[in-house]
Amino acid sequence: MLATVLRTGQVLSLFNAERSEWTLGEVAAALGLPPSTVHALLKTLCAVGLLRRTPSRGYALGYKLHLLAADLMATEPALQAARRAAEDLARSWGGVARVLVADPGWGPVEVLRAEGADSDCRLLEAPHRCLATAAASRAGVGEGPWCDVERTRPGWCCTAAVVGASGSVRVVVDLCLPSSRFSPHAARVQASVASACGQPFGRGRPRATPLVAKSRSWRGQLAR
Repeated sequence: MLATVLRTGQVLSLFNAERSEWTLGEVAAALGLPPSTVHALLKTLCAVGLLRRTPSRGYALGYKLHLLAADLMATEPALQAARRAAEDLARSWGGVARVLVADPGWGPVEVLRAEGADSDCRLLEAPHRCLATAAASRAGVGEGPWCDVERTRPGWCCTAAVVGASGSVRVVVDLCLPSSRFSPHAARVQASVASACGQPFGRGRPRATPLVAKSRSWRGQLAR
C-alpha cells in the first residue's frame, strides 16, 4: 500500500457536510503528521483540483471532484438506478430520499439526495443515525427493506433498501419521512421503496418488518 495515496484518502475523507473546511494545522493534527508534510500534500491536491483554497485561507474540496462524481454517476448503472429511485420516492412521498455507497472500509457515504417539498433543513444537514441504513449497508440485493426512526431527527422515520452491489460495496437508497406520514402508510412506504429499488414486495414475499417495530420506543417516537 502506497503511503502517499493512503494519506490522500485520509485527507479527502475529513471533509463532509458538517465540516467542509479545514486549516493546515487541523489536518496535520487529525492525521498525526508534521505540518511540513501535510502542507506539501495539500498543495499537491490543490494543484490537481481535488482541493481548493478558501477566502479564509483554509482548504475545501476541489471542483474536480464534482466532475469525477458526475462521470461516476454517468457510468455506473447501480448509481443511475439509485438516482432514479431517490427522485421517484421524493416526488411520490415528499421528505428526503438519499443515495449512499457503503464500503466496509469507509462506511456509508452519501453521494446525492432528492428533496421533497416538506424536506427539513436540520435533517438534510444531519449525518445518518438509523439502523435501517446500517442494515441495508450490510445486506445483499433482494433483502429488506428496513425501517427505523432517525436518531438525528426525532419524529422522522427512515426506510432503506439495496439497489445494487459490487463485491462488498453496497448502493443503498433510503427515504426519510415525518413519522406522521409514515405511520399510517408503513406497508405502502416499504412497498414503494422496494419497488423503486427493483425488489419484489408483497405476494409470495414475507412482509418486511421494521427493525424495532415491537418496541415501545418505536411506537413512542413515531407518535411524536
